[in-house]
Amino acid sequence: MLHPDYEARRNRVLGKFREAGIDSLLVSGVANVRYLTGFTGDSSWLFLARGSQVILSDTRYETQLQSECPGLPAEIRDAGRTILDLAVDRIAAAGAKRAAFEAEHLNFATWQSLD
Repeated sequence: MLHPDYEARRNRVLGKFREAGIDSLLVSGVANVRYLTGFTGDSSWLFLARGSQVILSDTRYETQLQSECPGLPAEIRDAGRTILDLAVDRIAAAGAKRAAFEAEHLNFATWQSLD
């Protein structure tokens, strides 16, 4: 069976967003995370920016991420942090001026808390 080229998918998405002047993208929809990474778990987000592609998750999925997403860095949150905390750190570290998110999966109030 032929396996999808997840890295190529992520790079195509990044290219389209760069053309629109977007520095980074936070993917939080389960189906979209799966399409872009191959990860079959849930409760995980994907952060995409120039030079940074990282899946954000928690300890329940650490082994599964290593198995299903080889080569894709994962940042695992500890019990004292939320996935939103990880996203804030990633956006800041990327120096993103314009970031995009999936409106149907992340409400605007949560997005505003990223600032």
